[in-house]
Amino acid sequence: MKQSGFTLIEIMIVVAIIGILAAIATVSYNGYVARAQVAEVLTMISPYKLKLIENYSAEQSCVDLNTALNESISTKYIASSEITDVAGTCSVVFTFKSTDVNFGLRSKQIYFSIPDGLDGAWNCQSDDISQRNLPATCRGI
Repeated sequence: MKQSGFTLIEIMIVVAIIGILAAIATVSYNGYVARAQVAEVLTMISPYKLKLIENYSAEQSCVDLNTALNESISTKYIASSEITDVAGTCSVVFTFKSTDVNFGLRSKQIYFSIPDGLDGAWNCQSDDISQRNLPATCRGI
């Protein structure tokens, strides 16, 4: 008598392989989502950075972000923003929301500072966001 179909052990092996592949895919997907959310934030705050550098050029000091923009920043992933002036360097700190963002970004901060000389370039860094989730311009600075 010839058996047809799969044995129990064969089915268990296939299910285990599918489980391993699903675990790998989930981790990769979460990393992709975090990088996409950071990239979207960088795109969304570009107009604010330009306005701030214009204001900084005119005033030679940091001003409140809402005052400089005459509006409040409201993005899908950013909860708050703060401008600081440390040793003559104007820095903008954006804090990610604690919900509705990737778990690797929740309540974490990304900093942008206006270097001396005002050549339009910004320094970018984050102490608490994983380097692999940051764009190349923000890594290792």
